[in-house]
Amino acid sequence: MVNLAPGVTALRDIRCERDGGVEARSGKAPTCKVRCMPLRVDDLVRQFGLAVESRNAALFVGAGLSTDAGIPGWGGLLKPLREQADVPASLEDMPLVAQYIVTAVPGGRPTLDAAILASIADASTHPSEGHLTIARMPLEEIWTTNYDRLLESAMPTARLIIDEDDLLDRRTHASRRLIKMHGSVGADGASWSKLPVITRGDYEAYQDRNPRMWAALQATYLTRCTLFLGFSFSDPNVDILLRLSRTMPHTTKNEHFTVLRRPSEADKAKLHDHRVRDLEDSGVGVCEVTQYSELIPILRALERRTRPRNLFVSGNFADEDSTAKEAARRVGNDLSTSSISIVSLAGAAATELSFAMGEALMATGEYDPARLQYYFRQKNAAAPIMHKRIGTAIYSALPQEQLRRSVVDQSRTALVLAGGDGTAAEIQMCLDAALPVVPLAVAGGAARSWWKESDPIKANLPDDPAVGRDWELLNSE
Repeated sequence: MVNLAPGVTALRDIRCERDGGVEARSGKAPTCKVRCMPLRVDDLVRQFGLAVESRNAALFVGAGLSTDAGIPGWGGLLKPLREQADVPASLEDMPLVAQYIVTAVPGGRPTLDAAILASIADASTHPSEGHLTIARMPLEEIWTTNYDRLLESAMPTARLIIDEDDLLDRRTHASRRLIKMHGSVGADGASWSKLPVITRGDYEAYQDRNPRMWAALQATYLTRCTLFLGFSFSDPNVDILLRLSRTMPHTTKNEHFTVLRRPSEADKAKLHDHRVRDLEDSGVGVCEVTQYSELIPILRALERRTRPRNLFVSGNFADEDSTAKEAARRVGNDLSTSSISIVSLAGAAATELSFAMGEALMATGEYDPARLQYYFRQKNAAAPIMHKRIGTAIYSALPQEQLRRSVVDQSRTALVLAGGDGTAAEIQMCLDAALPVVPLAVAGGAARSWWKESDPIKANLPDDPAVGRDWELLNSE
């Protein structure tokens, strides 16, 4: 990750690497290799997360997520017929490879379509973690060029759009649209709902054959912040992104984003740098990864960022512990001016904090019991006594550990005040779920113990100098 220097506010910087070697000794001007610094993951999560929160975002999913689930990539889909058609391995233009296969193998296009369908049918039918993570994000519009049905499986209630007529059907009032612009395997897995776009001819004729679909994509690109995931520059579908970025107007830098794999080979890396500059100059911010597996942590971070603004509060202390109690009340008062909601398992820290926050909200006429939620296990014993009627009690039949995890999974961040062994276990559960943990060390207990032995990075907090400064202040009155 790249930390920007003080005073630098742009999301990307320019680094000049000057070689003063042979050229300098020969009297020639030193070379200047200019490369745009990649977009930081933190910045990508923050900016795209804000767009999702504003209901002004779309996602475009490429083949990278499906290959992670076991679906063959372009090379795997075409390999058997490519060998049969004797298409040289040196040809890297996959749509052109597909075009040559159609003209060379017996049966032509139907043979190609059947072979692709069989390859997908033989692969996994279970969504990967990436697909499931996307399904949990509150996105209203998801585009994909993938033929498989993994996204449909992950989000069965989404409105599926496969062809031109589907765009005209307004009878379904689903909360999100899944748009498959390059064809789709049927629900039975043994036929095509829409034949694949795969040959050079398919790509060249796409806009004329699918004017509504192309117009809808352009409209999305013009009006929504779009994140392109699962692409590399070796993926023929990245041409869609390049066409959009070059031809569509933009008003500010980094209106859209993409995550691209950076090649390890020197020559390919040089070409990659030119293409990245092309995208960034066209309003597409580029976040680089070295392996597709790095997409999953980015997706997890995006999913957390787009959850409701829930703060999980953990911790316990004795009633006579005035320091911890005062710390909880002060935080609760401060949070009353925010849009944050509190979720907890009704420990002493969360209860004291929630009561203080609720009282402050009542004083300003802004109290909403849904913003203060206490989760309890359903038991035969008497209900716990709440000393103040503030907030909302929610009962669950889940076992204790599952209940803890369910509360963690609906939160963006955890705040820890004091506490003992149970609080330490909840800290570890949050860390295992990659939930950022803020230990209010001044309250003592497990919060201070963990603060002493940890640091912001271990707490899953952003890699930012200001976070390190604030980390030290967590132990200050």
